[in-house]
Amino acid sequence: MNMKKILIPFIAMVLFSASSASHAVFCKENDENGSVSRTTQITPSIIYVPANAPEGTIIWQSSPQTVNIYCYAAWIKDTISFWVNPDGVNLGSGVEPAIIYNGRVYTATSGSIPTGNNIGWKPATMRATISYSLAIIRKGPIPSSGSSVIPNYPMFQFDGKKGLNRDKGKNFRNYISGGTFRYTTGGCVLDTVSANKSVGLPSMPIIKTVGAKAGGVDFSIQAVCNNLARSVTFEFFGYADNSDRSQFQNIEKSGAQGIAINLATSDGVTIDPLGGSDSFRTVPAVGGTATLNLRASYIRTSSIVTGGPVSARAYVMVTYN
Repeated sequence: MNMKKILIPFIAMVLFSASSASHAVFCKENDENGSVSRTTQITPSIIYVPANAPEGTIIWQSSPQTVNIYCYAAWIKDTISFWVNPDGVNLGSGVEPAIIYNGRVYTATSGSIPTGNNIGWKPATMRATISYSLAIIRKGPIPSSGSSVIPNYPMFQFDGKKGLNRDKGKNFRNYISGGTFRYTTGGCVLDTVSANKSVGLPSMPIIKTVGAKAGGVDFSIQAVCNNLARSVTFEFFGYADNSDRSQFQNIEKSGAQGIAINLATSDGVTIDPLGGSDSFRTVPAVGGTATLNLRASYIRTSSIVTGGPVSARAYVMVTYN
């Protein structure tokens, strides 16, 4: 019997499945087991939203916040960034959330706001200490009266510059809580000059002893009121000197060491940059204007001093009665 070989062709099929790597940055406070949230209580608890305040006016600002951030990247090279209003949720009528970072105001329309801290290509970690302030600014139409409770609200999320992490709950957020918006037809705001005032001090003389001051310059700031306010309270915040926490820190990179800025009222009482009882000054409103007279001086805060530039930044919040 003749046998024929029958060749049956086989077609080898290799199935390829495309997989998309999950490129993500995860950020927590302090370390890999740290918290992914912080809540800043609103003080004072009532935030007045005056209808006559120009859009962009800061109507509330927190004291300086500092967070030690720990971030992990999964196969991505990126820059750790702020994302304001990460959920795209309305905070309230006539207001908008913001942050103040390195002296500039940013909102959700800013997109990603780089902190300058980068993370590598391979799975890597990074740590950084980041300081900022939270803020609420005037924007959009508001009711002429009434009030609304401020929700427990995420002001920003730390994430990569390339976008927000799809996995919620794995990146650090700073929330605000505990306040009420009160809508008014008028209010008190810093005038245009005071809101962005720059005070120049003379070249720094030699200050021989710790605690001594020099180079003082007198100036004033004003709040203008479009209501029946009897008095205005100016509240100051800023970064405190490492050696003397009652003085404003020199924020110049490679600046003078052992030298800070003393901010005081005209009667010589030092203003506390850390939000204590000496951070408030209340003055009468006369004819719709409240004026606070101040003096800025160099002050020596350490036994060791080096030369270099000196500058400080003070933030001011205005409330009225």
